[in-house]
Amino acid sequence: MKKLNISPSSTQHPKFANIQPTLIQSTSSKLLSISREQTGLHDFDWTSDSKEGYLKLLEPGKEEYPYKPIGRYFINRDVVNALKNRLHVKNRIDKDRTILNQPIKSPFFITGLPRTGTTLLHNLISCDPENRFLSAWEAHCLSDNKTKEQKIQDTEKIIQSVYKNIPARKKIHYVEPEGPEECGILFRNSFTTPFVYQLHNRFPSYSKWHLSKDQKPTYAYYKKQLQLIQSSNNSNQHRWVLKAPMHLLYLDSLISTFPDANVIVTHRDPRKILPSNISLGLSSLSACTRIKDKQHLEYASTGLMLLFFMIQIAMEKRNKLPTKNFIDIQYNDLVNDPINVVEKIYDRFNIKHSDHFHYRMEEYLKKNPQHKFGKHHYSLEEHNLTDENIINTFSSYIDKYHVKLGL
Repeated sequence: MKKLNISPSSTQHPKFANIQPTLIQSTSSKLLSISREQTGLHDFDWTSDSKEGYLKLLEPGKEEYPYKPIGRYFINRDVVNALKNRLHVKNRIDKDRTILNQPIKSPFFITGLPRTGTTLLHNLISCDPENRFLSAWEAHCLSDNKTKEQKIQDTEKIIQSVYKNIPARKKIHYVEPEGPEECGILFRNSFTTPFVYQLHNRFPSYSKWHLSKDQKPTYAYYKKQLQLIQSSNNSNQHRWVLKAPMHLLYLDSLISTFPDANVIVTHRDPRKILPSNISLGLSSLSACTRIKDKQHLEYASTGLMLLFFMIQIAMEKRNKLPTKNFIDIQYNDLVNDPINVVEKIYDRFNIKHSDHFHYRMEEYLKKNPQHKFGKHHYSLEEHNLTDENIINTFSSYIDKYHVKLGL
């Protein structure tokens, strides 16, 4: 990775408070050393793909946009956390191989294009006392040499640093250290999927490389991490509720790894999805990189094709997978009658739902109204997109899943 010429004065801005200069200037080899030094561990349990992916992600000059110092810090911080997690996973499982016997029973997987209601659904299904979600502090730190309280404090610092530098994230995707978090964070530790790193930049060669790779080993490692987390709190009697849009691309690997999975796929008018996604992406890239104003429209066009690509891949893969594993949910229905939608999901997978679960969902909805942290404003026009263009592009998707237009 290229070293940046960062003068001491350039990191005196309040945004850079508590930032380690070494994480702005470090090379890929230095990040390996930092993670070893901070853990006292040395075995990353590399596979050929995970090691190659790590090097490709940090390949000098291959990011799409030049970094700002804060962006370089964010990507390097996330990479070091992922490296440390790999070290801890290897160390803990070497000490207790019975972790790999932990059963992951009939987990819920919530997926769909971003901005289709997956977060609301994730929070509602997590209200069931028979379920367990992946909390943010669990996802961020797989160490066994820190207390839960220490991990929560560390996670709070990470979350607040993101909100401070990318304020739009709080409106769009609010997270608390002890609340449900996307399981996509666990995929960072594999270094074989690009999407979990693209908050900070885009990596065209890395993204292209990953498409040629079998993702079953990635999902096997993901399962290993879930088993490790589950073993830490004796929660093997609870059903996991997991959520990430990226699962859409790897449905075959997901079902191969979790053959009894209950997969919920959310759908929404693509005219609403696209500008919201582009707006979020640009807010992150503008904070982390030196993306130019004239590149915004190019980014919007690329965003349109990326979402179309995700849908096409998901449609192709679902055609080859058992229908018993899936249910499709319309965003309009979810927003208009969320509890009824959850009950419909439970009925589809023959799972009982209790009165207490119903009560907890009602309480959650009362305490968490839509736009609680402010409304995210966006439009098609600002990205030079039209209704007609989007409807035509996504027509096969809209027809196949009877996507309701409007909300």
